Amino acid sequence: MACPAMPTCGLAVAESERYLPDMIGELERRGYGDDRVWIRMSGCPNACSRPPTAEIGLIGRSLNMYNVYVGGSFEGTRLAKLYREEVRTSALIDLLAELLDQWKRERDDGEAFGDWSARALVGAEVPATAA
Repeated sequence: MACPAMPTCGLAVAESERYLPDMIGELERRGYGDDRVWIRMSGCPNACSRPPTAEIGLIGRSLNMYNVYVGGSFEGTRLAKLYREEVRTSALIDLLAELLDQWKRERDDGEAFGDWSARALVGAEVPATAA
């Protein structure tokens, strides 16, 4: 799910609705299409599409830059926590692919991405991506 963001919303500082389908398509091309992971994306910190409730939440920080949140529940009953700040669009898909690969390697049987990331990643000190 994505908010309308640019150019529709005057508050948006990053793409959302226009970028999310391309991002999902690229993840599917890389072989992640069979995985059930709830991703929400917003073009600004107002978070109208509610990314903090998703397993992976992407919140626009500035043009072509996002903060990445992980650990929300698929049901929306647990909030995601900040995982990585200021990730450029050019690095976002690779970061998500790395997270999905790590989840596949480390998860318990049937463990959802949000449950795994809340257990394994939340609270980990991860530096911001270099500009």
